[in-house]
Amino acid sequence: MSLTYTGCTSNVTGVTGVNGITVNNLPYSATVTSAGAVTLSNIQATISLKTILGNVSCVYTAASVTGTTDNSDHSMTFTNQALSKASGSALCFSTAYLTAKYGPVVDATLGGVAVDVN
Repeated sequence: MSLTYTGCTSNVTGVTGVNGITVNNLPYSATVTSAGAVTLSNIQATISLKTILGNVSCVYTAASVTGTTDNSDHSMTFTNQALSKASGSALCFSTAYLTAKYGPVVDATLGGVAVDVN
């Protein structure tokens, strides 16, 4: 299973656009502490970029990424989480950084009830 994002941006010189980002190998294992820290394990993402030299595809992985939860909007936020290049064009950087906010997080087994952290 995968999830594809569009409308993404890049701040890298020479990259003229982002074709899309596909998050692979879903669903991820998640751990959440009572303090609100969330960890996702075995992350993999494929990034397709438009560059001045043409389109390139890069695959990045991370053993885990760590973020925070917010009960006010039932979200998870990840900021500057490092992913290492697993494969792809020589034009791909060795490290990519994930910054994203997901929400609302719901429990599908309970009919879509919003998830809170105690």
